[in-house]
Amino acid sequence: MRTLRFAIALFCCFLLSGCVPLIIGGVGVLGGYAISKDTIAAETEKKAEDIWQASKDVVSIMGIVKNIDEDAKILEANVYGSSVVVRIERLTDVTNRLRVKARKLLMPNIGLAQKIFVKIMQKLD
Repeated sequence: MRTLRFAIALFCCFLLSGCVPLIIGGVGVLGGYAISKDTIAAETEKKAEDIWQASKDVVSIMGIVKNIDEDAKILEANVYGSSVVVRIERLTDVTNRLRVKARKLLMPNIGLAQKIFVKIMQKLD
């Protein structure tokens, strides 16, 4: 009986503290689907080199580029006081994934990530 009460109390603590989405998110990751609060990602059939050039252009206009890794296709920058990471991953010969992550003071800045992502995609068209 004591164990049951402890389990119920623990579940209520999780429920009231906002940790239930974390538990549910963990189950989602096990299923192969993850949602991130600070990253926008999408697949495109544009060439990796074109995406890379558009990313460098957009981020250098919007902020200060801190680190560029040409081989890994990772770009780190400071945009509007937020730490931004742009990553391009080759999925197949014709498909690439663009990821834009933005955080300000360790907190997600999804609005900025979305703004940068959209500008990169617009520059590609």
